Amino acid sequence: MTPEETARLVLELDAKATPGEWQWYGCTRHHDVYLSTIHGGRIFVMQFDRWGMQSGQPVFQWPMNCDSGIMYPLAKLPPEAGPDYVHEWDGRFVGIKHPDAALIAQYRTAAPAIARAYQDQSLRLDTLTLAAAAVVRAYESGAPDAALVGAIREMARLFDGKGGEG
Repeated sequence: MTPEETARLVLELDAKATPGEWQWYGCTRHHDVYLSTIHGGRIFVMQFDRWGMQSGQPVFQWPMNCDSGIMYPLAKLPPEAGPDYVHEWDGRFVGIKHPDAALIAQYRTAAPAIARAYQDQSLRLDTLTLAAAAVVRAYESGAPDAALVGAIREMARLFDGKGGEG
């Protein structure tokens, strides 16, 4: 996935997910943990519910961003928000279609990729700034046209990544 595709995916997921800053809350004494918004009336994003005798399942608000605060366990979410089944007959799934679950799953890899893309662009901008300064210095020093054209071509090569031809 290219950085542009990753950025587009994160922004699409972000637009669908519960808005705002998120924080985990809970109480170890009461065996309670949940993820919710920090501001705006503490909208629940995710919590966990007992699932049998030894497991827990995430619980999400559905429909999204409503004031009802109704949370549904993973197993009871509608098909458009529930598990993305690999084999529905035996209950195995890979992924959860709920926008908040998808954002959580993508964030771990998407955010670093976006940060790397930003760093790459920042480094490219620094390089272009240095190249532009070299062109200005060559011009101001009265360099021969060939040297000035060479500096401009080098800047164009750095800018468009095609060597500055054309």
